[in-house]
Amino acid sequence: MSEIIKLEKLEEVYTMFGLSRNQVLEKFQLAGREDYARFYTLPIDQHSKYGGKNGLYCYYLYFAIASLVLKNVKNILEIGTNKGKSANLLARLFPEAIVYTVDINDVEVKFKENIKRPNIKFIKSNSFFLPSLDLPKFFELIWSDGALFYPQVAGDIIFAYNRLSRGGFLIKGCFGPFLYKDMRITDVGRTIEWMGNIIKEKIFLFPQYTDAKQNWARVLNIAFLKKE
Repeated sequence: MSEIIKLEKLEEVYTMFGLSRNQVLEKFQLAGREDYARFYTLPIDQHSKYGGKNGLYCYYLYFAIASLVLKNVKNILEIGTNKGKSANLLARLFPEAIVYTVDINDVEVKFKENIKRPNIKFIKSNSFFLPSLDLPKFFELIWSDGALFYPQVAGDIIFAYNRLSRGGFLIKGCFGPFLYKDMRITDVGRTIEWMGNIIKEKIFLFPQYTDAKQNWARVLNIAFLKKE
């Protein structure tokens, strides 16, 4: 059985990895994302003002941390491409890796711009078919941001855990229940708890680093797992 540990402050995450805030900001700069580096120097109560109504997605920060900690990353999997922004950032932070990103949606203009980097491979598919796709056997980093409804969210997590290499990182947006367009989003947090009853690794819940006022943002944590 796993232990679920909730970290309340971003400084606790930096300490956990032996990093400093400046190292992370410099990594954003090296990746050509000066805007993110500038954003993360702002006081948290200014995020919505300068980053839009949703602030800046906090998992971008954890991608940068992962890029400083993980070594010899060859394959990254993203489940749920959305507009391709996170795939683009992962490709910048890990220029020597191939980012495999899977999504069922059609490719839009902005989407095409975001995923045209040479180390991004987009696969159009429902994540239900992940086991049968032409993918590497293991990944050093997996970002799961696909379905929020049961049972697909559980299936995505099961696949991700079993295809994660030893020492690799699994990062998952961890929502609680809320209404979105008259639909009740599955409590992903409960799925994480269920997972914790099966695996041996510790699961960390990282804090959100934004002052966004959206319903989804108020209940968002990031679930982080390092596979033993």
